[in-house]
Parts: sequence; C-alpha cells; structure tokens
Amino acid sequence: MWRISLALIIGGIAALVFGGHKLMVAMRNSSPVQMKYADWRKAPPDSEWLELSDVHIDWSASARIDTQHTRKGVVTSTDHDYYVACWASDDDPEPVCAFLHVDDADKQQLMEQCWDHDGDDAWLTANIDRVYEVKTVRGLVQTGLDLSSEDQKLLRDMGHVQNDFRIIELNKEPEGGFGAILIVVGILCVLGGGATFFVGRKKPGKPHYPPTGYTNAPPPGHGHMPPPGAMPPAAPNAMQAGPARMPGQRPAPRPPQPGPGPAGPRPVRPPQPRPPQV
Repeated sequence: MWRISLALIIGGIAALVFGGHKLMVAMRNSSPVQMKYADWRKAPPDSEWLELSDVHIDWSASARIDTQHTRKGVVTSTDHDYYVACWASDDDPEPVCAFLHVDDADKQQLMEQCWDHDGDDAWLTANIDRVYEVKTVRGLVQTGLDLSSEDQKLLRDMGHVQNDFRIIELNKEPEGGFGAILIVVGILCVLGGGATFFVGRKKPGKPHYPPTGYTNAPPPGHGHMPPPGAMPPAAPNAMQAGPARMPGQRPAPRPPQPGPGPAGPRPVRPPQPRPPQV
C-alpha cells in the first residue's frame, strides 16, 4: 500500500513542477515578440516566445545528438535531436548565439544529405538554394526544465559558439492549458497518495482479552452449547428438568411412575391393631 502511495506522491510532485513551469511560461508570453534576428542577438528581450526575421540558415552547419535508452544493459530505443545554427548574414563573423531545434522530417533529411556530401562542391552548387536560406522563424526559447545541460555541452563543443547561446524550439508555442491540466493532475495525485498512506497506516481495533482464569468454555447464559466432554455426566438419580413454573402456580400432578411391581397405583395397607397397654 505504501508503494502505491509513494508513487502517487512522487508523480504528483513531478506533474506540479512541470505544469507550473509551463503555466508560468504561458503567463509571461501572451504573444510572440517580433524583431530582426540581428537586433535580438544584440539585446535579447525577456521573452521566450519569439518571431525572428532575416535569419540566415546554413543547413550544413548543423548537428545531430543521439540519446540511447537502455534497460539492463540493452539499448531499447534511440532519440535523435537535430540542431542548426542561426546567422545574421551570409558572412557573419560572430559566434553562434542561437540554435534551432528542428523536428521537421524534410529538414532533417536535408541535414543528413549535407553531411553525406561534405566537401562535395558540385553537390553544394547544385543544391545551393536548399542548403542556404533566409527566413522568418517562430518558436519558443528553451528555459528551465526544458533545457538539457548535456545537449548544451555538446553544441558548445562544436566550436565558434557563445557560452550563453540559446536553443529555440522551432514552431513551438506556450502550453498554458496543458500546464494547468498537469497542475490539477498533480494535486489529485498528491491528495490521493496522502489519503492512501494514512488509510494504510490505520491500526485495527484493540482486541478484548478474557480475564485471568477464564477458560475456553463460553460464559453461561449466552446460548452456547459446551463442547463434548466439557461437563460431567448427570447423576443416575438426578431428576429431569420439568417445565418452567410461574410464581404462585401449583405444580401439576406427576403421573405415576412405574415401580418394581406391576404397573398401576400402589395397594392401600389396612390399619394394624395396636398392642395392649400394661
């Protein structure tokens, strides 16, 4: 019982934390901030929901981070996260200050092709319009619980990247409604876990022990028959119990009991003569 209670409480706390984070992000970002990427890089506002224009993207300047999930030493699944760098111009000399987290399957396939043709100038010239783009991007900056410190370290190790770079979730918006649902679920889980814990700890009623000297035989007058052999056999001359008699009522005459002689009333003895007096 306590395991179920602990699981509910832990799950409820996790739901409250994640739901609170998402709800706070939604409350701070009622609408996206619209500005040029070059201006945003110079003075980024205190906002996570962005719509940046004039973003120069080189799909060959990208990376893929693979995360393996194992169970008992065996790889069960692998997640692939794709990132591409953002530039302010074609010849931007500044270090990368923002990466886009891309979940579009076509763009991910384009990244794979760029890596396969690395150093192939002929392929690059033939696909220049696909590899280099200037576009407006819209997304949500990763903050707090959405950030992965391991992914940040791997992207920073690529070189020519600012230490305080940002990761923008492409085409993602605040999820205030989902955060509110998580908060409600978290509260219910915590309350349910607490109730389960206290109900499971409720002690049973205290047993009533018999007084000292009490035998296994039930007390008289409770309508319980004694077990066989618990009472001594009745005496041979003991009278059988008759019907109950009310106070003041005369007993009913008993029928004649059979004796050693013939059945019926006993004969009347005649009077005997008294001896003479001296």
